[in-house]
Amino acid sequence: MTVKKQSGRTRAKSPQTGAHAPRGQHFLVNRDAIDRLIDAAGVRPGDTVLDLGAGTGAITRSLAGRAANIIAVENDPALIPVLRRLAAAEPAICVMARDMLELTLPQRPFRVAANLPFACTTAMLRRLLGQPATQLVQAGLMLEKGAALGLTQSELARAEVLVWRMWFELAYERTIPRASFSPPPRVDAALVRITRRPQPELPPGERARFARLAAHALRAPAQTLEQALHGIFTPPQLARMARQHGLDRRQPVRTLHTREWARVFLAMREHVPPHRHPRSTGKRNRR
Repeated sequence: MTVKKQSGRTRAKSPQTGAHAPRGQHFLVNRDAIDRLIDAAGVRPGDTVLDLGAGTGAITRSLAGRAANIIAVENDPALIPVLRRLAAAEPAICVMARDMLELTLPQRPFRVAANLPFACTTAMLRRLLGQPATQLVQAGLMLEKGAALGLTQSELARAEVLVWRMWFELAYERTIPRASFSPPPRVDAALVRITRRPQPELPPGERARFARLAAHALRAPAQTLEQALHGIFTPPQLARMARQHGLDRRQPVRTLHTREWARVFLAMREHVPPHRHPRSTGKRNRR
């Protein structure tokens, strides 16, 4: 790929489209950042890889020759011809002109290497991570830095993120300066690596029930484990569970790790009658 130097950084040469970037979309143009993104996705020969919000095709073009099937998803009519010209020259590329949020995910193992528009980050993460039975193997995602920190911080204060992390490992790889994008966003971005856990903390079929527990327990993340589980476990049940698993009932519930959450959930499933299980997200149970 032809590259040019700007301000000491290698930048991918993007086709001239005459189109403005949609709101929330900032095209990744730094070649080093693109290579790191693809590396974070763990792309190997023979893989199927999604480039979500493919834009002018900088990531798609870099994937050519590194993956067997590249699916470039883009909804902007002004950018579709650019991507189709790439596909005409590279048989491995397939262009899908549609909203990424309405995309049917592949039924075979796949990876994602994408610079997600900041405006739809959460919605797309829900599509990718919300159902643990999907075929997602690994992803390298470029996200707004604040969102990336929220996903990967050690304390688990958001129930939805906790649920995702029971089946996927989320890692903050590095900060990506705003100058790596065109047009530059107002804030820096970050590269996040998502990897399916080889041994998930819970079976996929337990997702809905665990999500209700997580929402109930994390409705006030600063409260203690004892307070968070009030109304589910009786005091003797809670004391026995804490003793068996080495948990401190006074520790803030947000400090529990995924493995500890799995133990809490399995203890609830084994010892707590179903009528005491959380019935909907975030609502307290009556004793």
